[in-house]
Amino acid sequence: METPLTILYTHRIRGELGILPRMFNFIRQLQAYYSEDDVRMCPDDPTPPGGRTLLVDLGESCAPEVWPCALTGGRSTLVVLDAMGYAAANVSRVLTAEARARLGDSLQIGLVDAAHSWKHDDIVLTLTAGAELEPAALHVILSPAGATRLEGSRLYLRGVEGTQIGAARLTALDEGGTILTLQTSEVFDLPTRTLPDPTIAGLVD
Repeated sequence: METPLTILYTHRIRGELGILPRMFNFIRQLQAYYSEDDVRMCPDDPTPPGGRTLLVDLGESCAPEVWPCALTGGRSTLVVLDAMGYAAANVSRVLTAEARARLGDSLQIGLVDAAHSWKHDDIVLTLTAGAELEPAALHVILSPAGATRLEGSRLYLRGVEGTQIGAARLTALDEGGTILTLQTSEVFDLPTRTLPDPTIAGLVD
């Protein structure tokens, strides 16, 4: 992992589909800021840090007492997250085996639980520190932690609330990108005046 990487993540959406069109617009702003492209939101913004981004969810995307979640067996939020470009989501206690089977291969998002990890480029996304698909530069643990920290090649992410987005930025200390350091860790509140994205709003409706 030679290119700087920023993990953007959500947690505890709990079936609140109405926030996702606004969340998507804010996520796109953060992706633009942290990406390799020199994109600035305003002329006097600081120079973006550059690099690549990866978008994931730490779990509780649906709640059984919420109508769309109960109706779809936890699939409703995941369908929207997939359309928003999420790489993977923790679906432990969200999807039953039957609901997972019904999704089949219809989604691009990686569905991570105790029995399933997910490989994205040189990154393994998993629920536990001991699980691996194969050797990788980084293992992102999708179970929420008390604090964001990097232990060797294991990245733990602190939990956030449903209207927040976490960001953890990693850089390589060696030329091969095998020794990493956690450069910054931030949590952003969804700005109240963020407009909804019409495509995601249409999907939610």
